[in-house]
Amino acid sequence: MAEYPKWNYEAPHIPFELINKPLMVVVEFYKEHVGRDVSGGRLKPTEYWFLMHGFLISAVQSYAAIRILLAEKRPQRLMLQAAILSRSLLETLANVLALSEAPKKRSRILLRESFRNQALRLLNWHQRFHHEDKWKGYLQVHAKCLKQWAREIHLSRSAEKNPGSI
Repeated sequence: MAEYPKWNYEAPHIPFELINKPLMVVVEFYKEHVGRDVSGGRLKPTEYWFLMHGFLISAVQSYAAIRILLAEKRPQRLMLQAAILSRSLLETLANVLALSEAPKKRSRILLRESFRNQALRLLNWHQRFHHEDKWKGYLQVHAKCLKQWAREIHLSRSAEKNPGSI
């Protein structure tokens, strides 16, 4: 009978020191320039660069979490959790690539879809919790933020009132 391969239970050494410093320099450079140049109106379309800024922050936070999960100082490295976060990084990259193919059009689609999901979630919460006093303040603030968001992404009033139609 054939012998099965042996599992390797030792985690490989990952040289984060080699990656971390140059990566953080690049991240700080882009955070500074995107934030400044979007506000100054030099980067167009604004929605695209706003989303890119958010994806950059998301990717850096995921990378930091992966580093913590795989740190050699931990009693036990959490490989599965790090793998899940690695997948999140790949999804972020896929979103960036998809948006980059048609920045104006796809940014608008993503923003409208995000608004729709948040508005439907608010409607669901309102139906479930509107009678509880501890939720009223939160629901009012959430509704106010959604109203502002709808104005910023230029939604029609009918789409704002009926998010399922988006």
